Amino acid sequence: MNELSSGEKQLLIILGQALLQEQKQTIYIADEPELSLHLKWQTSLTNAITTLNPKAQIIFATHSPDIVAAQQNKVIRMENIL
Repeated sequence: MNELSSGEKQLLIILGQALLQEQKQTIYIADEPELSLHLKWQTSLTNAITTLNPKAQIIFATHSPDIVAAQQNKVIRMENIL
């Protein structure tokens, strides 16, 4: 674990939790989960979580359009609310 980057550690934690909560109704809330993540990992994170746990709901506060690119039909933008 000491040789992993901070992004790799973060990814292992997030996906490990998704795997442990498999088939349970779970809500993932994260503030700027894209920090420390390679762009390729950002674009696949939401799909990876929902693949591991299809019942998961994901709430991300993010400045990265890439992290939610695959789920555009489910994105709620704050500027549309305020």
